[in-house]
Amino acid sequence: MDFYKTGIEDMTLREAIAAYYRENATFTPYSQLRSERAQRLVRAHDISHLIFGCGTDLEGEVAVQLWTKHAVDIRVSALQKLAYLVQPEALKLVLNPQAIRFWTTRRSEVRRLNEDIRRRSHEMRRKWILFEEDQYMDCSVRELRTNLNVRIA
Repeated sequence: MDFYKTGIEDMTLREAIAAYYRENATFTPYSQLRSERAQRLVRAHDISHLIFGCGTDLEGEVAVQLWTKHAVDIRVSALQKLAYLVQPEALKLVLNPQAIRFWTTRRSEVRRLNEDIRRRSHEMRRKWILFEEDQYMDCSVRELRTNLNVRIA
């Protein structure tokens, strides 16, 4: 059973994020980060792993970035986006040297993954709205995926 694809479907989002941190015990939980902005950003990123069924290996991190590009509605101003991106925690997510190496050395694989995710994102009923996850914490991951029509490959 794949934890991210099927192992969490019957959990609520609240239960799934707790299980995510148990599964990834070396990760710093978002609640322990210094600023509220960093906490919100990392929490939203971690929840995206759960919604879109992406692991935390390099391919999973690249997939989450591609899902974010194609299937996530980021309802913040350009200035707010910049404020998020200058957070040290955001820079670690965006400028991860291993992920950059993955992007550059496995271009054809990344292109195929991008096309697959783009195609699946067009099948969704609506985009996932970043930073509005609180209202869904008691919904099952399966229910969220069904309502959005997220097809997990």
